[in-house]
Amino acid sequence: MKLCHAAALALVGWYLMMPPQTPDDVYITNAPLSHWHVQRAFDTATECENYSTFFWDYLKNEPKKQKLFLDLAQCISSDDPRLAK
Repeated sequence: MKLCHAAALALVGWYLMMPPQTPDDVYITNAPLSHWHVQRAFDTATECENYSTFFWDYLKNEPKKQKLFLDLAQCISSDDPRLAK
């Protein structure tokens, strides 16, 4: 692998993202990814997925929020072209 390719790969991070909400707390799941909100940033996809699992467990006493998080949260690469505005 060339050094420039390795450097480019090192710059890629991961975001745990949620869709935007209306004022009455309805999630707009069909909104373009560029309008979604970054909940947290990670260095690797594994870290993002692990945090997602941890957070899902954290919400175990709130089943509605847990299901909402499970259904909506997504780990997205920081270089995903859908993030471009």
